[in-house]
Amino acid sequence: MERERQEHLRENENVNRDDRFLQVEMFSSPPMTRNLSGLRVEYALALIYSSEAGQREAILGFDVGQGSQDLGFRGELPVLFNIRPVVPVRLSIRDHDGKQTTGRFTFFDRAGHVYPPQVKRLAPDLFFQKQIYRHDGDTVLLPPGKFTMFYGRGPEYRWLQRSVTIPSQGEPTIQVQLERWVHPMAYGYYSGDHHIHAAGCAHYTSPTEGVVPREMFLQVKGEGLNVGSILTWGYGFNYQRQFFSPGVDRISEPFWLMKYDIEVSGFGSEALGHVCLLNLQEQIYPGADGIKGWPTWTTPVLRWAKAQAAYTGYAHSGSGLQVDPAAAAKRLRAE
Repeated sequence: MERERQEHLRENENVNRDDRFLQVEMFSSPPMTRNLSGLRVEYALALIYSSEAGQREAILGFDVGQGSQDLGFRGELPVLFNIRPVVPVRLSIRDHDGKQTTGRFTFFDRAGHVYPPQVKRLAPDLFFQKQIYRHDGDTVLLPPGKFTMFYGRGPEYRWLQRSVTIPSQGEPTIQVQLERWVHPMAYGYYSGDHHIHAAGCAHYTSPTEGVVPREMFLQVKGEGLNVGSILTWGYGFNYQRQFFSPGVDRISEPFWLMKYDIEVSGFGSEALGHVCLLNLQEQIYPGADGIKGWPTWTTPVLRWAKAQAAYTGYAHSGSGLQVDPAAAAKRLRAE
């Protein structure tokens, strides 16, 4: 479960600290260097980003490595920042046929930094993704300046780029025209992803809760998925179970459907393989209490799902089937 929970993403986690508002990194591109050169006096450039506007104070500390901190705190300096607000930029998004739609965006400045900064993001923007998703008419908060904007909408669309300049005043709007390179729906084929999680992994702000349907639907529609199956599993089950319904979620739109279902993972018969249960009418196995009391073998779970006309299958059917070239070569030589 360590791979799925991704605990390394929770390093330096902000737990009940409302006073944390800065992201700081050192500028090490030429003419600056990553390390000190040994000169008597050197200058360094710090890139400082804030999640709040106005006057805020922070203490900046300086040292040259573990154990070199000054015991008299002479290496610390309180700084009062006057932080200018970002600009709300409206996105006008049109599909290939001119209709309003949802898109996927990534913004970079000239130095390659991602905007909005990932480290301080809140849902629906997720910090482990460079991209963000927006419906037509939604806004993105950007500082004034020039950016490279990448935009598209899932694998059926071209991933395009263009330069945009954000003014320091006014209410700017960026006109976005998406381009398809293929249109499967025109031939009776529909795109979908039957394995999406809304909670349970450490890259969510609250792994035991995750994100809510409107935030998941933004991603589903932003990737151009006609069908998105949100699978509730062991971690976050008690919170996410409230979003289940026998039919598609009410936030769904024509041709953009989202349904909450189950992956048997983190409970029950997971040791015999993670099973996806799709199009369920009921989400709790008879006699079970949440994730407690499910069968520890797979057959009764599959029978229960089939009895309610659900679809079943193993989630990671290719896991473990990869070839170890060195071991395979030894076996071939032995033969």
